Order: sequence, then C-alpha cells, then structure tokens
Amino acid sequence: MQSFRNNFSALRSTSWLVGLLILLAGCQNSDNPSEQAPAAKLMQGPVDRLTLALMGDPEDEVNQMGLIALQGDSLPGVQKLLASNDPAVRFAGVEILEEIVAPGAIEMLIASLEDPDESVRLEVVEALGTWQNAKATDPLLALYPNETDSQVKYEILTSLGAIGSIEAIPVLQAATKADDRYLRMWGMDALCTMRAPRATQRAIKLIQDPDRYVRLQVLQSCKNLIVQNTPTEELLETVLVADSFTEASLGRAILTEQMAGTYGAPNRAIVREVTRKRLGADDNVIAALLLAEVGDPAAIPRLLQSAADPDPQLRHNIAYRLGQLGDPATIPDLIVLLGDQSDLVSGTAAGALQQWDNSSFPAVQTALQNYAGPKLPPPTGPRLPAE
Repeated sequence: MQSFRNNFSALRSTSWLVGLLILLAGCQNSDNPSEQAPAAKLMQGPVDRLTLALMGDPEDEVNQMGLIALQGDSLPGVQKLLASNDPAVRFAGVEILEEIVAPGAIEMLIASLEDPDESVRLEVVEALGTWQNAKATDPLLALYPNETDSQVKYEILTSLGAIGSIEAIPVLQAATKADDRYLRMWGMDALCTMRAPRATQRAIKLIQDPDRYVRLQVLQSCKNLIVQNTPTEELLETVLVADSFTEASLGRAILTEQMAGTYGAPNRAIVREVTRKRLGADDNVIAALLLAEVGDPAAIPRLLQSAADPDPQLRHNIAYRLGQLGDPATIPDLIVLLGDQSDLVSGTAAGALQQWDNSSFPAVQTALQNYAGPKLPPPTGPRLPAE
C-alpha cells in the first residue's frame, strides 16, 4: 500500500496528470453554452469507465490513480466498488477512498467498518488512523469489543492512538492489562502516541512485563516519553536485568539520551555508581558497556572477556566502546576484531584503530594496510573521564 501511495504522489506531482484527466474525460466541451454539461455530469463517463475497469482488475494502479485524481467526482464510482460482492474490489475501493479529500469520504470509510471481510476491515481501520479524524473514534470503539479478527483488533488500538481522542483512553488502558501480548503492546503504543495522562508510568510497568516481546515494543514505542519522564535509576535497573542484548540496547539508547540531556552530569554519576556495583557483583557485560559510555576504564576487562561473543551486535558495540575509551592497551584486541567475519564488527574495529594510525603504532599501521574490508568512521563524542 505504501508503494501505491508513493506512486500516486509522484503521479500527482507531474505535469502529465493534467493530460491524464483530459484523457479520462474522453470528451470535448461544446462551443454552444447550452450544450455544456455540469462538471459532475462531465466526469460521469470517465468515472463509470474507470469503475468498470476496476471491477475486472481491482489491482490496476493506473485506474485507481485515475479515480483518486478525480477526487470528489469519483465518489459514486467508489461507492459501486464498495458494494461489490468481490472483497478484492471492495479493498481497492477503500484504498482509493483513503486518498480522497472530499465531503462524505470519511462517512463512506466509517460505513465500511462493517465489511464482512477481515482484510477489508483492516484496510478501513488503517485508513481511519491515517485520516486522524475524531469522527472515527466512536465507530472504532464500537467495533473493538466485537471484532473477531485479531489483526483488525490490534489495528483499532493503533488507529485510536493516532486519532488521539480522550474517549479512547479507558479502552487503551484496559488493553495494556490484557492476556494477549499484542493487545498489551499496541495498547501501550497507542497511549504513548497520544501522550495520554500517566502513559509513562504504564510504560515503565510494561518494560518489566514477563513477555520480552512486549518489553521490546514498549521500549521502542514509548522511548521519547521514557527519556523525558523516567528516573534514571528505575530505567537502569530494568536495562541491567534485560534477558537479551537487543532489549538491553534499546534501554541503553534511552539512557544515553538521558545522559546527554539537561541533567546529563547527575545521570552519568548515577549510571557510573550503579553499574560499577553491578559489574563487581555479577560481571554484567551491559554494565560494562554503560561504564564505557561514561568514559570509565573499569569497563575494559569485562568488554575484552566478551569480545568473542557469538552475537555480532555485541561484538560491534564492544569494538566501538573500546575505540571510544581510547586505551592503547586494547590495540591487540581491536586488531583481532579487525579480522571478524562480520563486516560491521571489522569495520568498527578499523574505525577505532584509525586514531592510532601513525608512526608511534607500527602494529596498527601494518594491520590497517593489510585490511581490505570496510572502514567505519572513528568513534565520536567526548571521552568522559571517570569521576
């Protein structure tokens, strides 16, 4: 669907769209004023032809774009598409209707929420979320409890979040407590999208959810709210007990923004204090990465222990942080990472080694001269001394 929208945007921006409309009209104005038809009647023929063609081939993008180009004049034809017995034709009608900005279009979309085909209903719900018109709130809320297709149900939550009406908040809050993991994650996504009251507090609870897929989605969906409103200590504890590197990375990205924000210095002090304790207690590699991020060389031994970890993302992070710390004692380890099978890891190691590529470090010069892989830029940002 996104491809179709992109194609139409390109079409709409070109000069030959005018030519297309003339071609679609398929007629010429009479020189006799008494024979000139109103615009709507003039367009009836092209609309009928396009509609008939789409009845036979609902995926024909040229004919779809033709109806969209006619905007409000095409609504009678779209109505015929929506009344078809073929769900593929009705689906095409919804796609076209989503791009028509004219009186009556939103009402036609809302009426299609009752379509018997789940793929059509899903497209309608997505379209209403795109429109972000408050008129759709009550119909979506009415559909939600009785919707039998799970994908449509999830999309209703997303569209309600995009619309942002406060009437939807109780339903979205209830979804965050549902047994269905996807209701929890998309209900929370919607609350964060609309920045609902107490959304941050709910998000913090859900990044401790027993289901890691919920935790991952909430960390992505609610990142901005969490950055702005969550105490660093609370978030840090969640990150340090994450059971996957991907999850920990999302949490670390939020912490990084907090450490760069208005209260950066005290947040860095909190991170340093807590992660040093955690590093000493259970040898946590995430704690080591966070320590490296605040420029604490105490992280280096633990980072080197994990430099051969099976996860290439972790090895990449380690190479980057070793380069950022800039300790020449880690050069041999970075040279080993230069031969990593992952281009991301080897390229990161090459970038880190470039800071020492001079006559004082012949081993680095030789290694880089013999290296034929990608070279990512050297690590950036201040190397903050440990306090």
